[in-house]
Amino acid sequence: MAQRTDLYSILMNYADRHHSPYIDIETFIVFLEKYAGNHTDEQPEWKKWVDDVNVKFWGELNHLIEEGKCVLLDEKREGQIYLAEFYADIVRQTYESLDANAGLPFPCEQSLGISIPRDQVRVIGIETDMSDYLNAPQEAPFPILMIAFPENITPALVLSSLLPQRFIEAALLKIRYYLQNHNNKEYILHKLMPQFMGKETLLREMFKQVEIHPLDCLHYLETGGEFSVLFWLYFCNMIKTEIRRKDDLLAEDIAAFQSVYIINVMTVYYKKKVMLAKEKELAFSMLEQRLNKAPFLYSMNDIINFTGANGQSLLGQYSAEELEEYLTRQTTECMNQELPALLIFYRQKDEQLFIFKDRVIPLCTKLLVDIRPQVQKAISLRWQGMLREFNREDAMEQDYDFEKLLESCVNEFSPFISLLTGDKRLYLINAESERFRGLSSESSMLFNSNGTLLPFSTLLLLKRKALLVDARLLLPFWYSIPIVTTIIAFFKHIGSGKGRTQSSRDKASPAEEGSDQAELMNRVQRRALQSAARDYKSAIVPIGYTLESYLEELEDRWRKLLDKKDKKTLVEDVKSLIRDKLRRALRQWKRKRITQKTFASIADGIMAESSVLEQLDTRESVHLYIQLYIIKLIENIKT
Repeated sequence: MAQRTDLYSILMNYADRHHSPYIDIETFIVFLEKYAGNHTDEQPEWKKWVDDVNVKFWGELNHLIEEGKCVLLDEKREGQIYLAEFYADIVRQTYESLDANAGLPFPCEQSLGISIPRDQVRVIGIETDMSDYLNAPQEAPFPILMIAFPENITPALVLSSLLPQRFIEAALLKIRYYLQNHNNKEYILHKLMPQFMGKETLLREMFKQVEIHPLDCLHYLETGGEFSVLFWLYFCNMIKTEIRRKDDLLAEDIAAFQSVYIINVMTVYYKKKVMLAKEKELAFSMLEQRLNKAPFLYSMNDIINFTGANGQSLLGQYSAEELEEYLTRQTTECMNQELPALLIFYRQKDEQLFIFKDRVIPLCTKLLVDIRPQVQKAISLRWQGMLREFNREDAMEQDYDFEKLLESCVNEFSPFISLLTGDKRLYLINAESERFRGLSSESSMLFNSNGTLLPFSTLLLLKRKALLVDARLLLPFWYSIPIVTTIIAFFKHIGSGKGRTQSSRDKASPAEEGSDQAELMNRVQRRALQSAARDYKSAIVPIGYTLESYLEELEDRWRKLLDKKDKKTLVEDVKSLIRDKLRRALRQWKRKRITQKTFASIADGIMAESSVLEQLDTRESVHLYIQLYIIKLIENIKT
């Protein structure tokens, strides 16, 4: 049979021939060159080792060293190399005949007649390190592991690939051998009886299993059964006590001593592992319960901060990687061609919101019910104000425009409704409900019989004509007389067409500026705006300051770095910019609810439009100044 000519195969064959993984480099190169020259006729593949053997040898050896298959024991080139797998094969072979070696201690360097370099074996204390190692085992089968026992017990060699199952199986067979050959089973059983009062039958069955089918005990160890744990802990301590009384230990005594240490440690390890698995399972169950509770839509930050019934964070009972794996599985796995159980919605570009599929339609229904009074009140006040000023809008007359107005209100009062109803998966959820579970009551409230989403007027149970009638009823009776309202509106609109010139606006006082802005809003809107401005002023103007005095202080604070010549110009430019921005904002506010965030939002827009303001060191003072000046303008609006 032709031999392989790659360097690693040649090295292993050479080591087998010399019964040693230690190879002298110089001697091997001479052998390789001579052997290749003698076999080129039989195998042409050997020709590559005929010329430049030294260069080719070191080129391939470096790759083997990087792969961990060889170790250079001497930095000098005339040193030695060590083949890591050579002794690993010997150790592996000893675990292939567990029954034959049941009466012998676990393999060690002395019993195998080998000497492993210290940097090629990892020492693991059976009581101190084994659990940690099993929780994070190394992937590669090298180096060989040396299991260290207390009480000067001979250490055991094992490969990481044989842990823990093969290692435990060897220990169980050695325990059976010890019981069978010492004829002390009844004695030990009698000594253990007081510890298992009322469970004597289970105890005898366990002894019988150890004696007849010891390898079946591994299953009970791994599952962490209560009786199995108690049995092995008491049994192992009993065997240790009996062996310690002997002066001279036989090979089977040492083997049993090693084995009970292994079983004792592994019993505790598996018990903790089972407990942690149950805690983790309970934590994920609690996670699902939290996701199934209101408000149903949760961000990743919300999920990370979930706590259990005891207030302890769930993240910790499972790892961040396990949480990510759970969410990935829940949001990707599909059954019966359905959507995944957990869906992701994106409120913003990078902000994920998680919700269980079965909660989407009920949540939409609940949110619609919750915001209905708000939408009804907002439109009613809006139309009352417009009618009081003898104004009208298309939404009062046209169903299409009315739906647009409702959509705008829904998006303002509950962006989540717009987020959910604007996603095409909502239709798939409804289709699944009909196909697999029958049409639900929630689905019937949102969708037509043909599967299309009902208009917001139907979803909110709001009728355009009814809202308009209600708005008129709250006004004085003569607002309902068409001829009167038509005449008043005609003359009012003629008068409102007389505007001032741009130059007069630029030179206007704050009071006049506010009056100019007032043309953009009706009386009710102006009062609401001024009320919001007063509330915000009380929140941001410090105690002891008036609006004017605080404006002056901020003005000195944010302009102090400028030249005197530029100070006045900058202040006037900023005020002009604020007036223009406010004028545009008031047009938008006619259809929006005004909050304290609105003032900060305008200030953000003004700062963004001016690169000079953005670059000032006192940026926060400028931002606050803009908000206060806006409040000043609004307070001077005539109502």
